[in-house]
Amino acid sequence: MSLLTYPEAAFCVGFSGDLALQVLVRLNLLDSGLAGYFVRHGPFESACIAAGLMYIAAWVYVHQAGDEPREIGRPFVFGCVLDILFRLFRLMPTLDGYYAALTPFVSMVWGGIPMVMAVYYQDWMAARLAT
Repeated sequence: MSLLTYPEAAFCVGFSGDLALQVLVRLNLLDSGLAGYFVRHGPFESACIAAGLMYIAAWVYVHQAGDEPREIGRPFVFGCVLDILFRLFRLMPTLDGYYAALTPFVSMVWGGIPMVMAVYYQDWMAARLAT
């Protein structure tokens, strides 16, 4: 039994991951084209946007797949496809700097990674509950 559903775990990963990215960008340790995005939206709003998008993506994944993910392959591919759609249709124009700074392949991989991290976070929370 897991303490969190997959969408809830994705929310946590989105919020904390965005805050970590903000720190890396602010310290000039990462040049991902997100500096303008973070300035425009601010720290809290940016983290909430990431958390909300991750929650929605995970919710759609669970309802499309019919169950919580038990492996990482399909969530990774799902995240990659979402990134391609966001880039192709400019669903968030404020991410134009991000998409300009990264190749389609690199941004696609970065779109899949948080979906996988949510699976691992959910498993980690389940292990904490079991002990």
